[in-house]
Amino acid sequence: MRNNIYYLLLIGLVGCSSFNTGPLPTVPQAQLPGGKGENWRYVGTTNDGQLIIEVNNDSIKSASPQVYSFQERKTVKDTSQFQYLNNQVHYKYILSDWLMDCNNKQYILSNVSIFNELGSQIEKIDYSNNSSIKWLKFGSGTIAELEYNYICLNKNRQLGY
Repeated sequence: MRNNIYYLLLIGLVGCSSFNTGPLPTVPQAQLPGGKGENWRYVGTTNDGQLIIEVNNDSIKSASPQVYSFQERKTVKDTSQFQYLNNQVHYKYILSDWLMDCNNKQYILSNVSIFNELGSQIEKIDYSNNSSIKWLKFGSGTIAELEYNYICLNKNRQLGY
């Protein structure tokens, strides 16, 4: 009796496998928004280590005296453990364009693109003509201060990949 059950299970498993008549589906390969080039420089992480911040070194441009534009990439290390804000879209990557005022130690967001784990864009927001977006001052020990040190003071340029 026992052998009959094993025999039936084996036939059932073999029978199931015969239903696959086409090629196996392919899983899309994840793409890193902004690319993988040496232009990306590691700047730091959040205190909990869940958000990795990089600056696109090639994007740093003088917008006016002592004001620089730059592109930043934030990567969530582990999306299953990351604490998203209420009603915030769950993302893996954020590419943002910023302006940094080196004289006044402040910055402002120009636009943001949000990407899922496969690197597909799920949202894009342009803040460049939004009057509710204001220049923000930043304090010590913040990611913005690390970016200020990198962009305005040329500190920690040896960091990176």
